[in-house]
Amino acid sequence: MDDSVLKRSRPALALVAAGVLGFLGGCAFYAPDVVDCSVRCGENDACPSSTVCKDGFCRPKDATTRCDCKPGDTRPCGGGKGECTQGLQSCTESGAWTACLGEGKPSEEKCDGKDNNCDGVVDNSVADPPLCEKSLGVCGAGRQVCVAASFQACTAADYGPFYEPVEVSCDGMDNDCDGFVDSTAPVVLATGVVSPYAFLAEPAGFAAVYADGTGLVVSRYDQALAKQGTTTVVAGLAPQLLGAAIDGADVYVAWAADGGVAAARVSPSLTGPEYLPVLANAQASSDLSVGARPGELVVGFLAAADTRAELAVWPLDGGAPTKRTLSTGTDGGVWTELTYMTVSNGGRYAAFKGSYLDNPDPDAGASSTTEYRTVLASPPYTVVDTSYLGSNGTLLEEGTRLTYTYSYSFFSIIPFIDSYSGVYFKKNLLVNGDEVAVKRVDKEADVFGEVHAMAVNGQVLIVYMDRQTSRLVLGAESRSGSLTTFRLRDVSNDGGYGIPRLAGLSPYLALAWEQNGVLSAQRTCSP
Repeated sequence: MDDSVLKRSRPALALVAAGVLGFLGGCAFYAPDVVDCSVRCGENDACPSSTVCKDGFCRPKDATTRCDCKPGDTRPCGGGKGECTQGLQSCTESGAWTACLGEGKPSEEKCDGKDNNCDGVVDNSVADPPLCEKSLGVCGAGRQVCVAASFQACTAADYGPFYEPVEVSCDGMDNDCDGFVDSTAPVVLATGVVSPYAFLAEPAGFAAVYADGTGLVVSRYDQALAKQGTTTVVAGLAPQLLGAAIDGADVYVAWAADGGVAAARVSPSLTGPEYLPVLANAQASSDLSVGARPGELVVGFLAAADTRAELAVWPLDGGAPTKRTLSTGTDGGVWTELTYMTVSNGGRYAAFKGSYLDNPDPDAGASSTTEYRTVLASPPYTVVDTSYLGSNGTLLEEGTRLTYTYSYSFFSIIPFIDSYSGVYFKKNLLVNGDEVAVKRVDKEADVFGEVHAMAVNGQVLIVYMDRQTSRLVLGAESRSGSLTTFRLRDVSNDGGYGIPRLAGLSPYLALAWEQNGVLSAQRTCSP
């Protein structure tokens, strides 16, 4: 062999020989030249002599740095979906990676068109979305939904299956989310009211009749009590004595005029009021009570400076009104005082009471009694009932029945003597016997003003204000044969109530009241 060839092959032979010896002698073969952080530890952390295994590399025993990376190198780190973008790590002089800098971290989802929580969906599961515009009652769980980086106004579907834009269910829930259970929020119908008022139900909603600073007006409202329009009956006049009745959609208004009583019809089909002939020589001393029957308008009142109860009847075909006196005694006596007069809603009956002197001669040993009469309000004005009738009540025609609700005040301070104060209901005035029995609806009531009643589908409904609690009390008649009971329910309000009126159809009623010149109303369920 050529010497030159032999010389060139010696290193290779030496390396092979070392490998053989290493295989025979264990790990002695792992003996590379060690450059710090360049040679990884062998099996079982084997390293050449004079080095030890640190951080996975064979390193000098006194090495203090790390071998994570090469100083000066960088690499991307972190990141993910949405706003979770990648950051950057750098290798320090000690060979260690820095923390991930500039990385986008997940956060609470916002309504901003971005994927803040890095779940791959934009604007989903937004943290603490605002409540819907309505947040009371059945709407309490409703939240606005984020769409295209903005919160959207809630729809009826967002409020759930029990939501009703106009509450019509009497189910013990606040369905329209206005804070009132089975009732709507009170609304102001009119201000500056300076006279008695009337509140009536009509096919399209309700009508209110009142006098304010502009005159005597009829205002109409829809079923949600939103005003639809006002008709001025008499401009600039604010009569203190007025009454009203309704026949279909026609509202009939009566008021005190100079030297008599005036009346008019206000109809949706007319552009203005249709005036009826004035009843002359009819000075009224109390509020007028009005009823409408087919073809006639009936007005009852107490005559001023006199002891007469009078009925005025207007034929609606345009004829002149007539007037009749109802207080003539049956035995030649005289009335010394009349204190109450009312006409039924249908105009067919009238009731009054007063002090009656059975003989006008004071030397004849005359006696005075208080008499109560219910009469047929058409000639010959037949008396249909003379039993007790209290004051401030409603004479109500409902179907074939004639009923009367009223209040009476007598609170006894003497032990064992009953207090007879309360609200009473007398049914079937046209029938003799047990059916005429008086029902004491609420013996605890101390009534302020009138007991107002209406009938819906053969059921009598009443309302009155309790002076002690300043709350209105609603009552609904419940009949079983000849037995009549009343379900009662308080209606609370932060401002108290004045003289109340009922109108409307079951199950919802419209409840109106006047207080300090403000006429208000709200819809509410029957008790």
